[in-house]
Amino acid sequence: MLSHAASSDSLLQLLPGTSGRERVELLNLIAQEIAEDNPSEALQYAGEALALSQKAGYRKQEALALKILADATYYLENFTGAIDYYAASAEVVLDMNGEEDPDYIRRIGDIGYCYNIMDQSGKAYYYFMKELDLAIKINFQDEIATAHNNLGYIYTEWGDYGEAADHFKSALEIDRAAGVTTYLSTAYNNLGKVYELWGKYDEAISWYTEALRIDETRGNKAGIAVRMSNIGTTYLTWKKYHEALDYFEKALELERQVGDGAKIGRRLAYIGETWLALDNHNLALSYFKQALPFFQARALDHDLARLYRSMGKYYLSIGNYREALNYFETSQELAKSGKLKPLLMSNLRDLSEVYEKTGQATQALSAYKSFSEMKDSVFTTESSKKLAEYRARYENEQIQHENDILKKDADLRRKNHAFLWVLFSLVATALASTLIIFRFRAANLRQQKVIAEQHAENLHKDLELKNNELAYHAMCIVQNNETVSRMTESVKEMLQADQPPEKLGDILDHLKTMKNDKAWKEFEIRFTQVHSEFYDRLQATFPDLTPNEKKLCAFLRLNMTTKDIAAITHQTPHSINVARTRLRKKLNLSNNEENLINFLMNF
Repeated sequence: MLSHAASSDSLLQLLPGTSGRERVELLNLIAQEIAEDNPSEALQYAGEALALSQKAGYRKQEALALKILADATYYLENFTGAIDYYAASAEVVLDMNGEEDPDYIRRIGDIGYCYNIMDQSGKAYYYFMKELDLAIKINFQDEIATAHNNLGYIYTEWGDYGEAADHFKSALEIDRAAGVTTYLSTAYNNLGKVYELWGKYDEAISWYTEALRIDETRGNKAGIAVRMSNIGTTYLTWKKYHEALDYFEKALELERQVGDGAKIGRRLAYIGETWLALDNHNLALSYFKQALPFFQARALDHDLARLYRSMGKYYLSIGNYREALNYFETSQELAKSGKLKPLLMSNLRDLSEVYEKTGQATQALSAYKSFSEMKDSVFTTESSKKLAEYRARYENEQIQHENDILKKDADLRRKNHAFLWVLFSLVATALASTLIIFRFRAANLRQQKVIAEQHAENLHKDLELKNNELAYHAMCIVQNNETVSRMTESVKEMLQADQPPEKLGDILDHLKTMKNDKAWKEFEIRFTQVHSEFYDRLQATFPDLTPNEKKLCAFLRLNMTTKDIAAITHQTPHSINVARTRLRKKLNLSNNEENLINFLMNF
């Protein structure tokens, strides 16, 4: 299998000299291959594919080019632009096949995902609900599960953990039916995270343990380490610190075996937080300092923001308020740039405490006020109102859509009713006369049908007979050629033994060729008489075929084997197979699984 880079390089080598649909498909393939690693270049190839598709009317390729443009734009983190391209692709699919096309449903989900990345969870909710509704209509199980997972993430962000759990469980049922262990492990992990945030730690441990069991069965060390770390964070939040340490240390050992530097840093940071909770300050600081270079070397700002907060808590606990303030403020800057709301709230609360302990009452009050306002914006009834608003919007659109359909149906029924009355009067007038004519013609038609069927049967028998004659004649050619070949070889051997004149061998070879040409010409005449329309269609559809390729088409139409064709044409079976491959390409079957013989027999 080609590597990612090698695959795109191979496709690029095929691009020069292509045109039409072939070029468009190749451009889309290249753009698709490189979209994630080289999105800027992917935009160029997909852009050309889009322009050519729109000009030639290749609607399916147009939709695909727009989707690839959206993917590349997404990887460039231009999410608004990605939404525009996804929406344009969805419109093309909708115009071709309607809203129940799987690709249309996927694009709706893609739009929702972009809105979620942009922290516009209300709009994301609307599109995820639409994705779910359409997927259910056509029983599109994979997309139903995807929509449930997406909605689960939205409800988790809004703090509605009951709804989040319901959606994740719905996705889990589909994943169980599919039996894909990777999906199952992720589904169990999602439920564990919801119950952990919900404060139902025993249930969270139960779900995480199920995910761990699956990854252990698969022997997935990286997955096992993540599940163990999640169990550790649950125990840490649950204040069962020794259990947390046990799982964190096991996860760290596995991460060192896997060699994932970022995750090694995270496990070290979690162990440091646990030791800090146990008031072992020296060990806590030691683990924080071990974790720091792993994050700095990889510019992992989100992880650095969390680590700096942990180090701020360390310095706060030992009364070094200057260092604590420095780390909390640095963490806050990184959290703002990364839009890490929970961390922003935690830092504001911690900063309020530091300001209070250092006698800065105004700053302490301001920080706590900001903390309260942010907390209210995320977890109070405001989020419930926003949820209700988007639910109502979605439901109203559904009702409006259904009303429009009912109105159109009613208008159509009224028009049909008036038309039917007019039609009924005309039919009643004509019915009597038509009935008389019909009875007379029915008898005549029955007689003509019998004659036509007999004629068709005779033609079929005649064609079958002539085909049999052709096949028999072809076999005769095979036998005659084999006989001539044997005689020729025998004469050559005798002549070589008696040392005959040199010209005699050449004459025998010439005789052999004459026999073959004469036999083929006789066969071609008979074949043309029987299948004259075949040759005419072949010439009209594929004018570039050579005489030898037309000859090969004739043999294949008679369902002759490669061995027999080789015997008739005095070629090797390998040469015939090569010729068949070239013929498939000229007949535009190179990218098609259709059988060559079936194609020619039905041509």
